[in-house]
Amino acid sequence: MVDPTVFHARQPQPPLYPHLQVMWAMTGPAATHPRERLLPTGTVEIVFNLDDPVNLLHNPRHDKGLAAYSSDLVCGPQTGWFTIATHTPRRLVGLHFQAGGLAPFIDMPLQELRGHHVSLADLWGGEGRRISDLLRACSAPQEQFHILERWLRRRLRRQADPAVSVARRFMQRWEPEARVAALIDQLGFSRRHFNRLFQNAVGMTAKTYCRVSRFQATLERLEKAPARDWSELALDHGFYDQAHLINEFKAFSGFAPETYLLRRGYRLNHLPIWE
Repeated sequence: MVDPTVFHARQPQPPLYPHLQVMWAMTGPAATHPRERLLPTGTVEIVFNLDDPVNLLHNPRHDKGLAAYSSDLVCGPQTGWFTIATHTPRRLVGLHFQAGGLAPFIDMPLQELRGHHVSLADLWGGEGRRISDLLRACSAPQEQFHILERWLRRRLRRQADPAVSVARRFMQRWEPEARVAALIDQLGFSRRHFNRLFQNAVGMTAKTYCRVSRFQATLERLEKAPARDWSELALDHGFYDQAHLINEFKAFSGFAPETYLLRRGYRLNHLPIWE
């Protein structure tokens, strides 16, 4: 079956890169499944829902069921899955930031957004509403990307944030089998001071970031080819053993790896939910 969704993307140029990973726009009919489970990436996404006045989603850490959220939403760094409604046609525009990439655009520690979904207006007031109105007024994705680029360039702090610089140095050195404590020691910080800086920039501790990143690396590996040996896959991606891999998979997706493979959909990190 062919995915009927139309998707456009633009890679950012300096100075927005390396803070922003991609700008995207999508249109599509209502999905055949009523909901999708979105898996954690440890990054921030800003989503503009150009058709509906609200976003319906279920964050199990805050909501008892589907709840109404603003149509223009800042999805803070997540360390667990959440669910979105997909039963209506969609016209969306979004910004996907690198881990820690939102920090130079806001005047608050990113850890305050961890696990939360907040209105764009709550962060930027009338400025956020104005950007939303401009996006709704044009239909061509390239025009929308131009609006977002100009807005982000105005908001970007030119002076480097020490917390972001420290976090980026850590992330550049990290690999699945690396020990977090050893990497922190190599950077020359006390662990307490380092984690305070890292949480301000990325929104979570370095250890949690590494867990989410290891999970994401495993998902990307499974997208390329199904695992023939789960124990081998676990060791290749820095897990202690197969049981550790399964436990982490359940923690971040709600499913065991084999169940995930049976349920996965067209896009990485989006699981169709039929129940």
